[in-house]
Amino acid sequence: SQQFYRGTPQEYVAFWKTIVPILRRNDPSAQIISSGMAGWSDEFVDTLIGAEVLKEADLFGFHPYSSKAPAWDVPFGQAQGELYARGQGIEIYNNEVGFTYMPGEWFVGDFNEQTQERLTN
Repeated sequence: SQQFYRGTPQEYVAFWKTIVPILRRNDPSAQIISSGMAGWSDEFVDTLIGAEVLKEADLFGFHPYSSKAPAWDVPFGQAQGELYARGQGIEIYNNEVGFTYMPGEWFVGDFNEQTQERLTN
């Protein structure tokens, strides 16, 4: 998918280390959410932990998709378990759940808005 982040974990950390101090300086009360990761990447999470990104974040952004199924709680639980196993007690912010019903580069389906609403409610 060409519309999402395409850089390396190290490039993400460099971006984070540049932008977070600016955000904190301009709005000390802002809640800063890391990543917005869809799916799980050991390399990415381990890089964030090693660079102390999760110590600087207020929340861990995660998109708990489970393909065409509405069971967002399964990938959420797996992500939470992975973070706990790595000694990270950061709260997870599920900022996208369910699945899309709009066909696109990374999803092709025959669902509609009503199906999405019914399955994720």
